[in-house]
Amino acid sequence: MGLFLIVLQLSLISAIDVTIKEKEISSLAISSINKPAIFDLEITNNRPKADEFQLYSTAGVVDLKPKNTFIIEGNSTKTITLEAYPRKADGYYSFEYKIKDSDNEIHRDDLAIRIVELKDAFEVYAEDINPDSKIASVRFKNIGGHSFTDIKVDISSVFFDYSESFLLGAKEEKLFEIPINKDTADSLLAGPYIINTKVTISGSVADIGSIIRFNEHSNLETTETNEGILLIRQETIKTNKGNVPIDVEIVSKKNFFPALFTTFNIAPTNKDSIGANKYYIFEKRLGPNESLKVVEKTNWWILIIVVASIVPIVYFARKYILTKLRVIKKATFVKTRGGEFALKISIVVKARDFVERIKIVDKLPGMVKLYERYGTITPDKVDTKNRRLEWNVDSLDKGEERVFSYIIYSKMGVVGKFELPEAEALYEFKGKIKEIVSNRSFFINEPDKKKPRIQKIVDDVL
Repeated sequence: MGLFLIVLQLSLISAIDVTIKEKEISSLAISSINKPAIFDLEITNNRPKADEFQLYSTAGVVDLKPKNTFIIEGNSTKTITLEAYPRKADGYYSFEYKIKDSDNEIHRDDLAIRIVELKDAFEVYAEDINPDSKIASVRFKNIGGHSFTDIKVDISSVFFDYSESFLLGAKEEKLFEIPINKDTADSLLAGPYIINTKVTISGSVADIGSIIRFNEHSNLETTETNEGILLIRQETIKTNKGNVPIDVEIVSKKNFFPALFTTFNIAPTNKDSIGANKYYIFEKRLGPNESLKVVEKTNWWILIIVVASIVPIVYFARKYILTKLRVIKKATFVKTRGGEFALKISIVVKARDFVERIKIVDKLPGMVKLYERYGTITPDKVDTKNRRLEWNVDSLDKGEERVFSYIIYSKMGVVGKFELPEAEALYEFKGKIKEIVSNRSFFINEPDKKKPRIQKIVDDVL
């Protein structure tokens, strides 16, 4: 029985002996009209005999075709067109496909696709028009890898209404030269206007919004700059180089998420939204040699800083919660009869939960001596060679506090900053050994002309 299980396990992990090269025809799948993503798989059967293969996927993201099995001769190559029909909502997906041979050996690999609605499979954009323009040039682009033989578009704006049916190849672009209604155009102010394009394919309908700009017929100079990666700065300047006042506008298009991190040097005069896009419109009446300058900054550093600031907050919060013992070290100046420099060192230990087997260790700084007179708790060990003091405490209950103190002195005066070593504490909490250090403590002596000595203590509690 054991030998059977070993043989079965080896058969399950064996790999199919094929070589596969993937070629993307179209990674765009259109859900509303069930258009698949398409890939060419160049499959080489590395075995000397012919074999039967089948393509399938259990990921649940797509349905794959072909579903039928196919045969590849030994040491031969065959190209199979894989069609991935969408089963999920719009978005970017990676799914696993499998190829199984007649021995039920399986090859696994991944493909990435983007599932979109019909409106996102095309782009519509128009060239600017002037008061003397007779036609409007509108371009309709197929951004995917699918060919369509039954497209109908209805394009409308305040300048024109137009309809046409046509066919369009993969990633092709169609140019419409549409006559402008001059009577309507003559009554309109310069500025951006909405173009609505209704696309009908196989009974499915989608609306695509775009902008057409109606320019002033004057000597208007426009300069644009775009720079930066994390701090993206886009500058647009429109200058009236003519000799008559003109009304100008600058339109900024932002997706909803980047718009959250975008600021402008001036407030927009108008805003509009089409789907997930926001349009900021800046308008101004310019006299000769006057300019309208719009600087937009998209600051991705804000997002990075917000994310980065969360990390230390979580770290210190977690550290505080997990630390069951708090150690605070203090220093106070002590006056002596002989005028020696002396400090009283106090170590306050407070438990935040029940802890046991506590060892407090403190080190003496250099150039000082220990005054062998202690507070209420005498050290359990004084290591003069290594300049260490140790106190042992059996246990502390939650909220219980102990204070350990001693005095150090030196016949040499101290001027400026005198830093004390951190105290350490080892303790046991729920069977686990923990370690913690105290805050950093300083003594600062600042001489003054009026007084021979001024002392103050600074405790930096972390």
